[in-house]
Amino acid sequence: MRTAPTIFLRPSGRPGLIRDLQINLAGCALKKSGWIHHRFNDTAIGLVVSGRGTYQTDDGPLRAIEPGCMFPVYPGPVFHYGPVKGTTWTEYHFGLNGPGLEHLVAMDWLPRDDRVHQLVDVAPVVEGIRELIRIVGRGGPGDADRSVLLAQRLLMEMYYSRAELQQSHTPSKSMQSVLQYCRTNFIDEIDFEALASENSMSYSSLRQAMRKLTGMGPAQYVTHLKCERARLLLSDTDLSVKEIGARIGIDDPYTFSRVFKRCAGVSPQKFREQAAPWSQR
Repeated sequence: MRTAPTIFLRPSGRPGLIRDLQINLAGCALKKSGWIHHRFNDTAIGLVVSGRGTYQTDDGPLRAIEPGCMFPVYPGPVFHYGPVKGTTWTEYHFGLNGPGLEHLVAMDWLPRDDRVHQLVDVAPVVEGIRELIRIVGRGGPGDADRSVLLAQRLLMEMYYSRAELQQSHTPSKSMQSVLQYCRTNFIDEIDFEALASENSMSYSSLRQAMRKLTGMGPAQYVTHLKCERARLLLSDTDLSVKEIGARIGIDDPYTFSRVFKRCAGVSPQKFREQAAPWSQR
């Protein structure tokens, strides 16, 4: 696992045309071990991609944080959060301020509650925050506006990726079971006809329901899950391309590279170069 120091960037101060919102930080804490006990003046979102811990506002209930959980901080309460004692987590975060925040809060894109929210699709959000870090650190003409627009898009994607929102659109327990089975067993060969039978449905019904829920057929959905895991392994570990392919159930590195490029648009090696922590570039 990489041990690069925390990346913590602030904009250069070059003004933009969007005046009701500004990005005041964007960063990544790799192998974060310390705890936060703090009352914040600004609003920010954290996203934990590895490790586990807890989150609490004032003396409210302790909330469990697992990989894929996002949590807010904002003015008012004292926030207490961090990884399980003796362990670390990797956390991406970005913060905003300005009068335009109230509109984002009203839409619940910026939650102001004492909860954490599990995201269903983490990898695209991580890629977006990495791009935000790059733009904020560059600070060129137009980058203040680019960073605001990208942050708004990220908040929208995180909102629609919240597990509780997506589950509210899941039509049946049978399909919940099918999707959970796929998320747990995507490394192996899945017999979808048998899976459909086990959940009291025909294969055609399973295929139609999965396409309605995910926008993908069964085989394509499993490939998507493989590629999502590969993205995280490429960005957060030093495993070789061959080892990563084997970990997601594709033993042949050439097949893995072809499948990954079809999903991500770039080869595994190119993706790793683009995703490397900025301090290592």
